[in-house]
Amino acid sequence: MAKVSETFVREQKYLQNVILAQSVVRTWLARRSFKKMVAMYKNTPLGQRNAGIRELVRTEKMFIEHLSVLVNEYLLPLREKAKEKHKKNVILSTEDIDSIFCNVDEILAVHEKLLQNLFRVLNKWPRCHGLGKAFRRRAPDFKAYNAYVN
Repeated sequence: MAKVSETFVREQKYLQNVILAQSVVRTWLARRSFKKMVAMYKNTPLGQRNAGIRELVRTEKMFIEHLSVLVNEYLLPLREKAKEKHKKNVILSTEDIDSIFCNVDEILAVHEKLLQNLFRVLNKWPRCHGLGKAFRRRAPDFKAYNAYVN
């Protein structure tokens, strides 16, 4: 009886090792296959278009972060200083601030709305469609740049 149980335990350990080896090999094969599929997908027009959309979203987020710093760290504190009644602490007049920063806070709002629309497009991955519609929807808002450019 002891010999049978020893044989059984040995066979079970052997089977566990076989199963582990099979699992490792299958995982390696699946990863290799997945890497090939990703490489093929990246070279397709759909893959390139989706990569472009992701890059557009990434740069739009960075632009919004930079504009937010400009508005929150510089524009708003300068406006607050300009409103103070004690003219000693005033760095720039309200007119100067408006001349320097123009309507950058409006431009920030335009890009935040655009980013929301881009996220809606990106959430439909992998079939990212509607990019043109996202820009068309925000087109009237881009008139905020008129004052900034002129």
